Amino acid sequence: MLFFGGALHTNPGNRASRPEQLGYFLPSTHSLRDYGNILHFDIDFRQIWWNLLINSRKRKSCKPRINEESLIPPPRFLSRLVSLCCGWLGVWSLLATDYFVSTNGMGDGLTTNNPAQFNVAMLNTNWLGSTNANRADITIYFFPGRYDVKGTSLSGDYNQRLLIYNAANRTIRLKGIPAADGSLPVLTLAAMDTNSQPMKDWCSTWPSSSPPFQDWLLRSFTSDVGNPLAREYADRIEIENLEFDGNFDGQGALTSAANETGYKSFAIEVWAKTGRIRKVRVRNFGAVGAVPQPLVEGNPSGVEAFPVNFGTFSVGQSAQGGDPTPWLIEDVDVSAFRTLHGGYGTMISGQVLTNTVPTSFTSPVALIHRCSVNCPGSAIAFGTAGTPTLRSGPIQIEDCVAVNGGLGFNTDTYGIGPLTVTNSVFLDQLAFGQLGQPDSGPNHLFYSLQNNLIRLRGWATAPTYADFYLTNSTTWGSNPDLPLGR
Repeated sequence: MLFFGGALHTNPGNRASRPEQLGYFLPSTHSLRDYGNILHFDIDFRQIWWNLLINSRKRKSCKPRINEESLIPPPRFLSRLVSLCCGWLGVWSLLATDYFVSTNGMGDGLTTNNPAQFNVAMLNTNWLGSTNANRADITIYFFPGRYDVKGTSLSGDYNQRLLIYNAANRTIRLKGIPAADGSLPVLTLAAMDTNSQPMKDWCSTWPSSSPPFQDWLLRSFTSDVGNPLAREYADRIEIENLEFDGNFDGQGALTSAANETGYKSFAIEVWAKTGRIRKVRVRNFGAVGAVPQPLVEGNPSGVEAFPVNFGTFSVGQSAQGGDPTPWLIEDVDVSAFRTLHGGYGTMISGQVLTNTVPTSFTSPVALIHRCSVNCPGSAIAFGTAGTPTLRSGPIQIEDCVAVNGGLGFNTDTYGIGPLTVTNSVFLDQLAFGQLGQPDSGPNHLFYSLQNNLIRLRGWATAPTYADFYLTNSTTWGSNPDLPLGR
């Protein structure tokens, strides 16, 4: 709804059913165009002027008389004009909370007709990380196309990828506008500039002195001051109608067999009080294990990537935006996860952290609903984990499908539960589920696993570890397919 003359509230999700609902001062000559979730107004200011003049004179005629008297604005008209101007000042400052970007935009991004050119540094600085009070509730719309997410050697380490920061008390939405054929805008993890600040910071030597190399396409920036409950994180984050491409084969040496220190990539890692990730496709992300790193030596946990990773703290927050739970992951498809040197990953992972040990089943804070995962044998479809001081739960996984993975679900470290897995299908998995650390304290409480279809493949390929192989007296080489990272 829109109200003029002092206050304004925009809600693209709730469309006005009648023109007069859009505001007291809007005349019948305005037009309303609906772009999906976007409302656009064309207003005839001349008609507004006449309506103000007529109403101030209390005349019944629709055509004012032009004479000397009518040329002198009465006090009541002036007061209405001031109110109108103040209202429109509020309109222009707050309507700017909807932004539009395209691959070839040349505008300021404030309207659908003038989308801005996609630029990582601009999005991060002006919108995603803005401290402007008028940008506490923003929506960024992506027109159809393929967007290369990368910075330059001059844009600094925080402007190489999309980062949500200064997030406290803010609501941030990223929404794609599907093309006519239904295809989604694609955000691609472009190869990082080798002269960029992140490469200098994280890979000052090759191989890196602090492996493995981690890369995020979209991440919410948090300020961790020691206590996880004190992190600065958003009120709400929504991500809808977008495709995330990890471009695993296009990362150069980072994802080649020559990388002996490890690599893992993330499509989404976001934290907020409430959130929604819906109608999102994720593909071509992956992990490269450390070499040589068999299970029996060094870091036995291997190199694990998390293509879709979300988190929140259970503090009694309520569901928002018509969602059934405070956090909703719905209609998310993850596929084509890539692995090298034994790298692996959890495709959809969520944490609902709390310091309360449950005494019964409670309503889920996070719902993973109608999601699909089709990834290789090293993949874990769904997972969660606690911390040394905080549990994770309650979480519900419902109406999902997982195919060709290693594990259907993994409840990893420390305390977890309640957890519900129901009405889902797990096909050709090595195992249905795994309890990570049952001896790490009070954990794994209130699990409900029911009404699921499970088909296990019953076998897994596990070649013997070797530093190198010898085929004859003159030929030798390494084998990048060996499971060195797990």
